[in-house]
Amino acid sequence: MGDFLMKHLKNLGFEWEFGINDSKSVVDVLQLSIDEYDSFATLEDFEDLDTPADFDDIEIASIPMAFGKSMKLLRKVLHKMKSKDVVTNDECGLHVNMSFKDARLTYAVDPVELMLLFDEKKWLQLFGRHNSFYCKPHLHPALGTSTNKTYTKLKQLKKRGLTPEELRGKLNVSTEKYSSVNFSHISDAEYNPDGCRYDEETIEEYAEYEYDMHPYWEIRIAGGEDYEHRYNHISGMIKEFGIAMDKCIAGKSKRELNSKTRKLIGHNWQAPSVPH
Repeated sequence: MGDFLMKHLKNLGFEWEFGINDSKSVVDVLQLSIDEYDSFATLEDFEDLDTPADFDDIEIASIPMAFGKSMKLLRKVLHKMKSKDVVTNDECGLHVNMSFKDARLTYAVDPVELMLLFDEKKWLQLFGRHNSFYCKPHLHPALGTSTNKTYTKLKQLKKRGLTPEELRGKLNVSTEKYSSVNFSHISDAEYNPDGCRYDEETIEEYAEYEYDMHPYWEIRIAGGEDYEHRYNHISGMIKEFGIAMDKCIAGKSKRELNSKTRKLIGHNWQAPSVPH
């Protein structure tokens, strides 16, 4: 997974949704070791995946683990899911749960900057999930049917001649569960709706609850029919999100953020040369 993991240690977990032949069990199909089963938080029935009548809908979720161990488990589970006893469709998702190992860094990330540095449009289109009710885009409403307040506000602010930095300071991202990236697992007490960074004292206070709360981002983009055959795309998306996380912490992406803010609004827009 490359050098980006060395900048800041991260935790990673997954939620797999799929249908399984009702004459089989998850244990039969996945054939995981006892140690590997210890990596799962839940193995449960699901009811909303619209798989064939002779299949049971299943969701399994792994606990947060170090990157290398978690990616190894992902590869193995996807490989075992290629069995004729497993089916995936447009209703099935693979949710990726990511966080910094140090909770203080997770709390310090600016949500708007994160969504600008992570190309949700590219990945939603790649997985064919851009019209899915279950992963609505934050910054690209044209991809789906949902109304996007952040994007609408951005267009309105454009008319006021604000700089890209000023624009971002007035935005926030959705905390709705069914978003491309679900921010609701960073609870209301920790999530700052104004998109501002926390000061050192506040971060230290929240870090006391790291082991109880495990704040994380849930990336809901991957999934769809035959997603078990798309390990390379899934790992590519994870890597890009991890790099975006690191860039937010480094605080050295001003030029890239300005460029992506302009691109989002429209190529014909130029920031004013005189400060307002």
